[in-house]
Amino acid sequence: MGRMSDSTSVGANLTSANVLAGLLDEFAHRGRGQRVRLGATSSATGIRVTCLLNDVAVVNDQFLSLINRFPVIPDDVTIQERIPRGMRAFITFRNTTAGTLTVFWAADTKPYA
Repeated sequence: MGRMSDSTSVGANLTSANVLAGLLDEFAHRGRGQRVRLGATSSATGIRVTCLLNDVAVVNDQFLSLINRFPVIPDDVTIQERIPRGMRAFITFRNTTAGTLTVFWAADTKPYA
């Protein structure tokens, strides 16, 4: 099982870039694909998440928990999906407030058997 994780600062009324860009499992490349489980939280209210798999929204502008800590799996899971081989995962965070907020996220990947 692989893990990609980070914290991302999102400016006032802005949307982050794809947080998975350039990371190991941005594209499903193992065997028949992989399972992805994303957990995310924010430092305060006002962050929304969008997840696209090959340009199809599986989570669209969903509110995130404002717990102000790194996500705990499985408590803070936002999405759990199977991604076929070759598909690209695209995750962005949108700040709806007038101040900069921090998003804490972790994505676990596991080969699909």
